[in-house]
Amino acid sequence: MSHLNAVLNSDALRSGYNACLPLLSAYQTDLAQSEPLFLAYRTVADQEGAALAPVQRQVIEHALRDFRLAGVGLPAARKERFKSAMLELSQLQAKFEENVLDASNAWTRHVEDPQQLRGLNDMLIEQARRRAHERGVAGWLLALDQPTYTAVLTDAESESLRPERRPLGQLERDGRDPAAAPRGRAAAGFSQLHRVRARDPHGAQRR
Repeated sequence: MSHLNAVLNSDALRSGYNACLPLLSAYQTDLAQSEPLFLAYRTVADQEGAALAPVQRQVIEHALRDFRLAGVGLPAARKERFKSAMLELSQLQAKFEENVLDASNAWTRHVEDPQQLRGLNDMLIEQARRRAHERGVAGWLLALDQPTYTAVLTDAESESLRPERRPLGQLERDGRDPAAAPRGRAAAGFSQLHRVRARDPHGAQRR
């Protein structure tokens, strides 16, 4: 569902995805904090570790590390705080991704000189012409969909479409779109919640 929300986004799918986030986050956190599962892994490490291949031991060691980083050893109250932080983090991440997607979908590059389109295939040029026609402007509108993005970076002969060879729309999208401020607020939330997440079961900062 996360993949569909990214590649086939719609209001209905976005709403359903966001409604599922608390359930998915709680399930993942409960699984990562499962003491019976942690003890099972630890039993394998203690009793069979010497007989395991190096790669197998590493898998077990990494699993035990992930349990500890997920707060399996925390007291109940702090486990709940950790779970709340992970839910907030997943919601912030989803909102950040929505803002980036909305900004990308809203961005267009207006081209009036056909010479700037040299190197692009005819189908893409026709799509850009129709997009401009639908919006009532002359010429062509290039968007940030993947086929257009890739074609401009790899095939376009006009350097004006690829300033300093940076990705199409990067400077304009990051600098002047209305989602830039929400993205910044989401990023600030990430920073705060990752500090909560980076505590080990004894309250020390993770190194």
